[in-house]
Amino acid sequence: MNFVPPSEHQVLVFLVQLAVLLALARLLGQACKRLGQPAVVGELAAGVLVGPSVLGRISPDAFDWLFPADSVQSGMLFTVGWLGVMLLLVTTGFETDLTLIGRLGRAVLWVTVGSLVIPFAFGVGGGALIPDTFLTVGEDRVIFALFLATALTISSLPVIATILADLRLLRRNFGQLTIAAGMANDVVGWILLGLIAGLVSTGQFEVGDFLTTLGGLVVFLVIAVALGQRIVDRALLAMRRTSVGTAGWLTMAIVISVGLGAITQALGVEAVLGAFVAASSSVALATPAMTSRSRSRPSPPRCSPRCSSPPPDSGSTSPCSPTRPCCCGRSCSPSSPRCRSSVGPGSARGWPGSSIARDSPSAWR
Repeated sequence: MNFVPPSEHQVLVFLVQLAVLLALARLLGQACKRLGQPAVVGELAAGVLVGPSVLGRISPDAFDWLFPADSVQSGMLFTVGWLGVMLLLVTTGFETDLTLIGRLGRAVLWVTVGSLVIPFAFGVGGGALIPDTFLTVGEDRVIFALFLATALTISSLPVIATILADLRLLRRNFGQLTIAAGMANDVVGWILLGLIAGLVSTGQFEVGDFLTTLGGLVVFLVIAVALGQRIVDRALLAMRRTSVGTAGWLTMAIVISVGLGAITQALGVEAVLGAFVAASSSVALATPAMTSRSRSRPSPPRCSPRCSSPPPDSGSTSPCSPTRPCCCGRSCSPSSPRCRSSVGPGSARGWPGSSIARDSPSAWR
């Protein structure tokens, strides 16, 4: 068996890590929100406080116990972190409107080009002018400049998405444009980083690896955009027939997002890009159950306050008169001036089968 379970001490440290990080991130995040700043600022500050910059200097022993130099311990924490980031990008993808981004095509193009070219140019210039004291012995200045330029080009899509969500800008044109530009920055930046890594290790550009990554990424995006929705729709129809419930929808969303994230990770691009594409190109995952329920039963009409009517299907009565007639398909009782509520399928709501048409103004005002 190839599975090696962690020791009891490793599990203990892992649980303490989660508790400390979650509690401190939440506390500092709420503090920043009270100050009018995005919560992600405090969450990032929490990482700085418990990291080597603060806790590692104040109490090295506590830092070494909380974050030991153990590959298994680090892997446990990193796995939870990666899953959290991927699920964050899934929720961001659900909020992304590809139709709106398409309508903003020219603006998206110019913002994307500017956010790539300008940081890259500053990085190359800074790498060329930086003093030799910042370079290691024998390091190639050209490679250093390219690496610096690429590092400035790559954005942090999860952080961008969190800031836009905290500021409630994610559904606006500005937010959609920023998300589109950030995604393009990450794609181009990680491809460039792969090229530079090959240049450092072999001394030359790995053209074959570059073309493989680029071609695979293009094929992945084309299939995800062109066929992703159809594949998801077929899966939804199959799951809807079996009544899998909320757990089934959630499982499907996670499986598709993690699966596409694995594909982009294998292509040499961040896994979060695959999770984002999975959600943004398959928005039907977000509300399949609600869609099926809403289509199976029309919404009840809203009665006008100028007419007299008891609550729907209550069986009760309310007064009526020539100046205050009954509404929502109810009739005035011939024996007494009171509106009667008919208890029966559709009779009180103006649905199919009732005496009043759905398009009647008196029923839908």
